[in-house]
Amino acid sequence: LLDRDMQTGGLMLTVMMLPWMAASGATRSLLARFSYRGLATTGMLFCAGAYGLLTRVGPETTLGRVAGAMLLLGTGLGITVAPLLIGAQNAVPKERLGAATSLTQFTRSMGAGLGLAVMGSLFIAAFGGKEPEALARFRETMDPAVIKAVRSELTTALRHVFTAGLVVAGLGVLFALAIPKGRAADLKVQDKSIR
Repeated sequence: LLDRDMQTGGLMLTVMMLPWMAASGATRSLLARFSYRGLATTGMLFCAGAYGLLTRVGPETTLGRVAGAMLLLGTGLGITVAPLLIGAQNAVPKERLGAATSLTQFTRSMGAGLGLAVMGSLFIAAFGGKEPEALARFRETMDPAVIKAVRSELTTALRHVFTAGLVVAGLGVLFALAIPKGRAADLKVQDKSIR
């Protein structure tokens, strides 16, 4: 879409992953200063901002603008995902730690699968519900020139996908606001034996 090579596309994913890992790694110190609610809300706002920027991506978009959106998205995910996992673990007694962790991971996997199906459907809807021949040829040849034939439809398809991401991030903000107030240390469940 931006008339760049595949390595540049991979680099944009790296621009997203590095702040995600850094923010996840900083979770302990962040939770010492901020609440689960504050981190989750801020993270989802970052994600919404990133998807808002990505909804405007088109052939004229600069690489720096995409990199900025990916940086924002990675940071948002980093300050949301790890703290919420830790929050779920701290909300249960030690004996239930495995159940809380596995439920969190299972829910995330199911959400990712559902999200992929919905976003894939929105993407292909821009092509009349069928995979365009140009995309099939691209998979065979990996020739970027093949994509130029469907650039307009591809732009529309990506806008559909990023708009869905924006809506989901907006819902994430609302759900994050439902997390109890208070710092992480204050919300931790005290260990009690199960009878």
